[in-house]
Amino acid sequence: MDSNLDFSEMIVTGVKSAVRLHNVPMNSYVRRKNRECWGLALKQTGKTVYVTEKGRVYSDSLHPVLLPMGSDYSWACMEAGTCLMIEFECPFTADVPYSFEVSSNSILLRNFIHIEKRKIGKTDNSTIKNIYDLYSSLLFLEESCKGNYVPSRKHLIVQPAVDYMLHSYADPNITNDALAAMCGISTVYFRKVFTGVYHVSPMQRLRSIRMEQAGALLRSDYCSIRQVAENVGYTNLYNFSKMFKQYYGVPPSRFHSLP
Repeated sequence: MDSNLDFSEMIVTGVKSAVRLHNVPMNSYVRRKNRECWGLALKQTGKTVYVTEKGRVYSDSLHPVLLPMGSDYSWACMEAGTCLMIEFECPFTADVPYSFEVSSNSILLRNFIHIEKRKIGKTDNSTIKNIYDLYSSLLFLEESCKGNYVPSRKHLIVQPAVDYMLHSYADPNITNDALAAMCGISTVYFRKVFTGVYHVSPMQRLRSIRMEQAGALLRSDYCSIRQVAENVGYTNLYNFSKMFKQYYGVPPSRFHSLP
């Protein structure tokens, strides 16, 4: 159950869903038989083990796992946390999960967030864009297992800040100064490099991450609006509502009415 997968067989015909399984408790156990579609699983936090008759693989923030259509396995949560899952259609079948080791999960998280946002908002051309982002993730996995993926120097410079935003967006004290300090560079240089790499400012990127998480939480019926605001790093409900309306075009209280 290693990453010895022939990616040339991976012809994606559609992306079905992108979901977050929040607060999966330790010792949770599920058995799957003849999986109906492919899945790409990444633990944002925590750790999961996937077991078949041929062995086992582990999934955490740096070990994504591909779950093939037609496979039989069981999974158990070894450390409580949040799991990100993209399910997609591909006619190729296999009988065991495939595990990968990556040096950074930022590309996978970015692509997941893009697909998740489109699935929630049903944006134009979402089908093609979702397949594109999924192929981007598969290509990243292929290059990672072959040792070919080498981030650019500028990506590496701001990577600590990117990782912190993706994992700790609920921290209300994130500032350009704090992120620059994590990268060991000046604030002015940090903003210049970050904007050059991601084509948005650090605070714009952070705001997008927070708003996408807020939309997912509101769709889940999991939290009140105030709780959602706190969970994505806003201590002031008015500021949260203002940013949310700018991002989605409707206030949080009307978000459920969107198709």
